[in-house]
Amino acid sequence: MVALVPGAVLLIIALLVRRFPPRHPSHWYGYRSTRSMRSTEAWQAANSFSGKLLLWGSLLVLNTGVTCAMLVSDDKSGLLIVSIVAALVLVAIPIATELRLKDLFDNGNGG
Repeated sequence: MVALVPGAVLLIIALLVRRFPPRHPSHWYGYRSTRSMRSTEAWQAANSFSGKLLLWGSLLVLNTGVTCAMLVSDDKSGLLIVSIVAALVLVAIPIATELRLKDLFDNGNGG
């Protein structure tokens, strides 16, 4: 059952971000990077996109946790598997978001 915790935590965070999206660039809340903080439009696009990815990623992690809870008898092994999936999701989100922002806002000027 402990394998469900990471997915549940990520899902709660994703739902909070979707319910209370950051409206303006902030150093405290939201997806923060050099590219996302260049403009309000980039900020909103980054937070919308990364929020959707976080929601889908949290569902993947939660599904992995449910599968591990059913199929893996050792809680430590299940938690390890879920932690690896969660880490991959959390690494993939900023990479995908930065690529999306590059496609949307970089006009061939290298910046």
